[in-house]
Amino acid sequence: MKTESHTVTVRNMRDMQHIAETPHHTFVTDEFKTSGGSKGPSPFEVLLASLST
Repeated sequence: MKTESHTVTVRNMRDMQHIAETPHHTFVTDEFKTSGGSKGPSPFEVLLASLST
């Protein structure tokens, strides 16, 4: 049985914004109260979405 390797890299952009990179996707997570508005889902929203798929 072949095992796939899954790599996720997360870097801080500024304040509470982070950029997450997987082998096939890149997306921004952002806490709701970050100045300048929300740039993406919160980490909690990403967790909930991942559990529902």
